[in-house]
Amino acid sequence: DTTFIMGQEPIRCYFPGEGHTSDNIVVWLPNQQILHGGCFVKSVAAFGMGNLADANLNEWANSIRRVKIRFGTAKIVVPGHEGWSDPKSLDHTLRLLEKHAASKR
Repeated sequence: DTTFIMGQEPIRCYFPGEGHTSDNIVVWLPNQQILHGGCFVKSVAAFGMGNLADANLNEWANSIRRVKIRFGTAKIVVPGHEGWSDPKSLDHTLRLLEKHAASKR
């Protein structure tokens, strides 16, 4: 968890735990309430999990929950792909993870 100041703007980088990869981080812009999740966060337009070659499927949902606790006030959530107009991408990612896990049982 590191915060940088660029000009007058704080930029917070946070490692929530493993997910899409073992080293994914999210970036929080508190003044704008923007969360950049990269491929760790799936767009609400996503129907599946995408490339899981480096994913930790056992921890991803826990890591998403940690992000929701810290940055759940985000007005904008930027996923790695597709649209980013919907702040419900974190919840959608959790649903996709649950659906994926259920399909493997």
